Amino acid sequence: MKITKHSGSSEKQIVTGMILDPVVLAQVAAKWDKENGLFSSKWCNIVAGWCIKYFTKYGKAPKTNIQGMFEDYAEHAKSSESVDLIEAFLSHLSKRAEKIKKNLNTEFILDLAKKQFNENLAKRTLQEMEVVLENEGQEKFFQKLQDI
Repeated sequence: MKITKHSGSSEKQIVTGMILDPVVLAQVAAKWDKENGLFSSKWCNIVAGWCIKYFTKYGKAPKTNIQGMFEDYAEHAKSSESVDLIEAFLSHLSKRAEKIKKNLNTEFILDLAKKQFNENLAKRTLQEMEVVLENEGQEKFFQKLQDI
């Protein structure tokens, strides 16, 4: 399994906001891409997906219930390596949450999310267009470019 390392500080802030703040979670859920997620980090997409499922069912942020979602994931995971990585990721988020939960700035997290998601979308689109150019040629590339 290939692991891509991201500093991901902004993404971690956003996911922490999703765990703690129903306003942040509602805004992200409204834009969520079920197929690709919105984050560049696989782990952020997994945890964010849990948060969105929780929000859809209960109408609030999971807060400490994220632990139960992890336990359910760990029970059904095919790879113990991914369980260990998610556990370490959640441990890091938990430490971050302890520091910010009393002073969470919802508007700042939402601004950060908008910027981060636009950047991730631009990078994803650029990568897709590079594949089109390499595999399908210039004509198809320019057709797709006009569709954007």
